[in-house]
Amino acid sequence: MSFGKALRIVVSLLIVAIGAAAVYIAYTGTPLPFIQGSANTTDILAKQNAPQEKSLDDYSWSELSQISKEIAAAPTDDAARSIAQNYKLVDEHGVLSNEEVRIELRDGSVASAQLVGIRHDDKSDGSGKAGLTFVTKQALDQQSMNSNGDNAGGWEASQMRSWLASTELSQLPYELQSVLVPVKKATNNAGNARDASAVSTTDDKLWLLSATEVCGKIDWFAHEYGKQFAYLDDVVNAEGMQYERYVTEGITPHSDSSGTLTKNFQGEKSAWWYRSAFFFVYEGLEHRYFYNVLPTGYPYGYASPKEALGVVVGFCI
Repeated sequence: MSFGKALRIVVSLLIVAIGAAAVYIAYTGTPLPFIQGSANTTDILAKQNAPQEKSLDDYSWSELSQISKEIAAAPTDDAARSIAQNYKLVDEHGVLSNEEVRIELRDGSVASAQLVGIRHDDKSDGSGKAGLTFVTKQALDQQSMNSNGDNAGGWEASQMRSWLASTELSQLPYELQSVLVPVKKATNNAGNARDASAVSTTDDKLWLLSATEVCGKIDWFAHEYGKQFAYLDDVVNAEGMQYERYVTEGITPHSDSSGTLTKNFQGEKSAWWYRSAFFFVYEGLEHRYFYNVLPTGYPYGYASPKEALGVVVGFCI
């Protein structure tokens, strides 16, 4: 073989190799591992396996779980929000995404959930904050808190809590069930608590929102019956902190101009339960209630535990 012919073959092979490398880089977005100065193979694989940045409603629950773990592990809240912004869970103004994540329930119905908080809830295992908290946009069902009409034992002992942990949990898609993170929820679990010191915590994968998690500082008793009853508001105010979404939407104990709290069940507006119980004695009569949101979205109502109201569910991943 002549030298010129050999040279032409070598040049041709080099051109093919360079072309293949260019196609690889264009397709994968990463340099070849063996090129001098490129990232090592571990870094490349980590980048390829990480959730790609896209709109909230395009993520799978598995991808959101990975993002949530990354947010939870961030060294500071500012760093956590930066991560959330990188994944478009927070916009350039620092506001939570309004997009919804689709939930295909196993009975064939479809619901959705919105992000309400970042690093808000304490994980049950004591390892820190859960990265992401969601709340359903619709009532998933209509149920009573307790069929006997009592509120003894509050949220902890309620039939509602047992139903959520068994029947409703089993209706969630398997992918979502597998990434749920149990968290601690503070509640009046006596039912007849007269002092905030009686509030205790439960560990839950699914839960109802407390009144103060939605409305901020509650003043319902003081407003309606006078300041001498403010101690009953103190009990409710010990049941957590208002979620970021509801702060941003300007929800107060007496208003929801945003319409955020208006929830439907099967296409019709529905009142829906808080997990907050209260026990009120008036003119010698005992009244046992749980608070609720009215069908109009007004943040304040109360009903007998045996009434069937909407079930709006919170969860962390």
